[in-house]
Amino acid sequence: MPLNYAYVLVCPASEFSRTMEALAAFLSPEDREWLLASRPWAPAFTYTHHGQSEPYQRHGLIGPGSVPRAGRGLDYFTSGESFAFRFDRRSDPVLAAYDDEQNGPGGPPLVRAFADVGVVSVSIDVGQQYMVVDATAVTSAMSRLFESSTSIQAAWITMAQASRASGLFLDREAQDWEQLFPSRRMVEKPNEDAYVLADGIVPHVDLYCRAVLGLAGLLPTEQTT
Repeated sequence: MPLNYAYVLVCPASEFSRTMEALAAFLSPEDREWLLASRPWAPAFTYTHHGQSEPYQRHGLIGPGSVPRAGRGLDYFTSGESFAFRFDRRSDPVLAAYDDEQNGPGGPPLVRAFADVGVVSVSIDVGQQYMVVDATAVTSAMSRLFESSTSIQAAWITMAQASRASGLFLDREAQDWEQLFPSRRMVEKPNEDAYVLADGIVPHVDLYCRAVLGLAGLLPTEQTT
């Protein structure tokens, strides 16, 4: 059974645009251009769940300025979209070895400074108070790279800082996951079955994010009562 490790980024919903810009900085030139051209961004849908239709059930994003992209309509972005990520390989032998194996040798130092790691499944869910970005590896090799590449971890921490994130986690499909920001430690993983539907939709984004942050001890005091 393939491994599907993931980076999970929880941010204030008010930092939506800042988070998208932070994400775009680490995409391939083509995907970065498409995402930035899609501004201004806004959540795409409001899902009805158990008879409710609330703002915190919004999922995905829609950009009125979107340009056509293969396999997608003019202005539609949905959960589970595949984005190609690019990371600095110059001081990361693990990433360089993966890149050489996947894309051919990079040659002398600085000939190929950045590694294209392939497409990553990205979902974006936006609530009233929080938003969550889930970037899941699509192969076991990519999952092991997520776990061991210092450059990739540093990039996600940079994204967390730039987006003023509440927390960043690495999900290894175990009982616990590793918190990478604002500090590094192992924390309890929430029961995703209680919040995530079978098709990956998070109908109650704020409840899920509060559970994530609460188990990590990152929930603001006024939200714990």
